[in-house]
Amino acid sequence: MFLGLRSSLTNIHLQLTVKGLLQNLQFLSVYSKGTVVFRTADKSRLRSSSTQRPVFRTFRSQTPAPPDLLVSEKKPSGLVHYKTKCDEQVKWIAQLKELLKTSNQRFEGVAIVVQYLQARREEGNKQHKELSQELLNLQGELETRRQTCDKLDREREELEKNYQGVIQKLSEEHQTELRELEERLQQLFTAEQERLQQVLNDDLGKLQTQWQEQVEDINSKHETHKLGLITSHTKKLESLTEDYEQSLAELTRSYELEKHSLEETFNQTQSQLQEQISKLNEENNSLKEKVKAKEQVTKTHVQQDQKISPQSLYLEQELESLKAVLEIRNEKIHEQEKKLMKMEKLMEKHVELDEKFNLVSQENEDLKARMDRHV
Repeated sequence: MFLGLRSSLTNIHLQLTVKGLLQNLQFLSVYSKGTVVFRTADKSRLRSSSTQRPVFRTFRSQTPAPPDLLVSEKKPSGLVHYKTKCDEQVKWIAQLKELLKTSNQRFEGVAIVVQYLQARREEGNKQHKELSQELLNLQGELETRRQTCDKLDREREELEKNYQGVIQKLSEEHQTELRELEERLQQLFTAEQERLQQVLNDDLGKLQTQWQEQVEDINSKHETHKLGLITSHTKKLESLTEDYEQSLAELTRSYELEKHSLEETFNQTQSQLQEQISKLNEENNSLKEKVKAKEQVTKTHVQQDQKISPQSLYLEQELESLKAVLEIRNEKIHEQEKKLMKMEKLMEKHVELDEKFNLVSQENEDLKARMDRHV
């Protein structure tokens, strides 16, 4: 497209230059005819005065004469008149020569421009041919690439179809093999189960006989040993009860102290956390109010003037910073809430431990009562 526009512009420029050249040539031909007419008129005036007017009439009919020549016709004839007339004609001829020289220079310039434009046009045509050839080459390459792409797509589809068939076949074979293995394993399991059951029954019979014999021996030994154990047990029980009561008293004292300290620390931390949460909530509310105020200010500024001003940019930046501070405060509040939840969990554990301690103490009392009854 660019080359076509360029060639059309060069053609228009050539036409304009050729038109100007033809006009200059016509102008030069007219002036050359005028000089010839002047020369013939001078010769005819020297020969006879009777043929003077027809010559100038022919001159008027061909080209428009200068005003000096028309005025000179009314002057009286004489040597001075002819001399002045010759000087004027010499000047006129010199002017015509200068015009001819300038027209020749213009013609040479136009010829140079035409040659330059012709060279540019040939160069543009050459570039156009090269680009068209390159475009054809690229189109051919694109067509080959498209064909190869279509071929690869067809091959991919065929491979997918073959792959799906192979996968289906392998899955069917795998399912059949799995069923066969399950059947074989079931058979082996049943056979092994029957064998183990038989071995177990045999071992149980042997063990029952051995156990019966051992039980009789143990019962006889137990009766003799029981009497000695009762006496030693009573002594140990008395010492153990004393030790147990002492250790239980110490444990209860330490437990009460630890419980009291934990309750105090829990109350202190809970009060501190509540104060921090209330402060953070107040700061959060104040920041929210500031953010709302800033948003209202920015909305009013935007409604008043749609163009972004430095003040609105500053307000937006300050709003973003306030939002960031608000997010940080919210994170801190969440952390404090998490800490409070942990403390509540610790208190729940403490309550559970207290309940367990009460249960253990009750069980100890029950054991004491049973031991007393046993003694």
